[in-house]
Amino acid sequence: MDVFGLGFGIFIIIFHIVNGEDCVFKKPCSCNTDDYKIDLSPIMKHSKKPLFVTYLGAQYYLDPCGKALTVEKCKKLGPEASGCQLQGSYAYGIAKTTGYTASGDPKAGTVTFTYSYGEASNMRTTKLKVKCSSHERKLTCSGEHPTMTYNFELETKYACKHAPSSGDSGGLSTGSILVILFFVLLFVYIIVGILFLKYYRKEEGVNLIPNREFWKEIPFLVKDGVVFTVSKVRGNSTYEKI
Repeated sequence: MDVFGLGFGIFIIIFHIVNGEDCVFKKPCSCNTDDYKIDLSPIMKHSKKPLFVTYLGAQYYLDPCGKALTVEKCKKLGPEASGCQLQGSYAYGIAKTTGYTASGDPKAGTVTFTYSYGEASNMRTTKLKVKCSSHERKLTCSGEHPTMTYNFELETKYACKHAPSSGDSGGLSTGSILVILFFVLLFVYIIVGILFLKYYRKEEGVNLIPNREFWKEIPFLVKDGVVFTVSKVRGNSTYEKI
């Protein structure tokens, strides 16, 4: 690997460490990262009514935890409907009690629960973006786009950061284990390197630092990686094509 390639690789690793991570779907209406948990179940425990909003003359009902709707006009859709659109005298299913997912970075406010209803040829999809706020439950609708995809935003205090409970954690997270392992290996690398240089190669002073020249180059390698990445994003790379 050349010096530039190594620098770019180090930059990518650092970028992934500091960047957010996707919220992993754990159970109905909740998802977790290593240090963040979103759980919408209290919304339905505190109020037995589903989420409700009107938009362009239509009424929308949604249970974010996938429970069957108790709204009388929506009951005709059957026990598997957890989301319903009422348009005049017609009722359309927009979410099922099973098969929904969650994705997005909670730190960036992009967590979205996705629900579906119907067969592939007539599938309706509901996207519920959840946002941390002081509200208990405030639902807004931004319309149907693309066709048969219904977009909502839920502002709720239950989307704000709180640590996963002990029942969800079960010990150290994967990220914590990797960080601990990294520093243990780094410590071993430094100690073994110093002993090797001192007693086998008879080095002294700053020459006892393992791979000293490599570590001196680290800041420049990272800089090269950042410059390369920024130039690619902007589409004006100054590097010559081979």
